[in-house]
Amino acid sequence: MSSPILMRSLSSVARERQALLRKIYAPFARLDDKSPEYMVLARSGKVWEDFFRPADSEKQGYMRMQRECSKTLQCIDDIRQSMKRPASLLSKQLVPEYALQSVQMEDNRLGVQDSYEIHDFLTKNFFRSVDLASLSLRDLAGHSLPEVTGLSPTADKSQVNELRNHIVASQWIAETATQHPGTAGLDETDVKHLSALTMKDLGRGDYFPYGWGEKV
Repeated sequence: MSSPILMRSLSSVARERQALLRKIYAPFARLDDKSPEYMVLARSGKVWEDFFRPADSEKQGYMRMQRECSKTLQCIDDIRQSMKRPASLLSKQLVPEYALQSVQMEDNRLGVQDSYEIHDFLTKNFFRSVDLASLSLRDLAGHSLPEVTGLSPTADKSQVNELRNHIVASQWIAETATQHPGTAGLDETDVKHLSALTMKDLGRGDYFPYGWGEKV
């Protein structure tokens, strides 16, 4: 069956189109097409906007949709609100997994459970008694750390200590990062102390299994 639009004569369609265009662009008809006012109106887009009213929420159906979907929209708002976390809190929650990924790059064989167990132990026995946010990396690198090798008795002790060190370093970064917005946060000296912290209680052959080579 032919479409209704095809059944109408082309001249009829053309007339209707011309009438619609005249209606839309009627404001131009009142102006001289060489006048400054004409050019300002043409560049403003006001004629198109006044006719189609894209910002009219009621006309475009947005308000009707909001009323009909109010329960769904409220659920979405509730979920969004529950997902909001301060940056400082979110970074602290990521410490165990971030530290684990860091040491796994160096062929550390410990897993997620080990990392969370060590982090929990450090939280109870170190982080709660030491104000990391006010501690410099130099002081932290020289600070004695809790013994944690007993938490994973079958694991390589050097790998347990390595993971502990990275957890402490990551926790320090999470605690202090928000103190230096818009900056790198660490200078060259800090990086040196951070490296010393991550190698704390590791022997020469523990951190780099192939040895450091002969003294030069």
